[in-house]
Amino acid sequence: MAATAVREMPSVSTKERTLAKDSKLNCVIAKGTQIQGNIKASESIRLDGVLIGDVICDKKVVIGAKGRVEGKIKASDAFVMGEVQGEMIISGTLQLESTARVTGNLSAKNLIVDEGATMDGDFKIGA
Repeated sequence: MAATAVREMPSVSTKERTLAKDSKLNCVIAKGTQIQGNIKASESIRLDGVLIGDVICDKKVVIGAKGRVEGKIKASDAFVMGEVQGEMIISGTLQLESTARVTGNLSAKNLIVDEGATMDGDFKIGA
């Protein structure tokens, strides 16, 4: 008899499934990937790896639960489940999930913060 391999699927929350369905993420930086440098994109980005550099995105930036950015994020909207160390300038809505850890100043038109998220910095909301 031949042995068959069983592959365990990663656990994905309902919010993450909804987010993946609702937003058209054209660029995904996978878990285990580390990039040193800046990213500029006209389409949405999902980051599950590590970026040491700045992100400038015309649409939505999603930071996965294991994702980390060490640098500035400038985007239309942002959904953070992981870690950001740096300034965030969001022209639309910034949502911090319960697992989010943000260190740095932020500016956003709208802010949604789930219980458990941590933020260390100054806020400018409604700008």
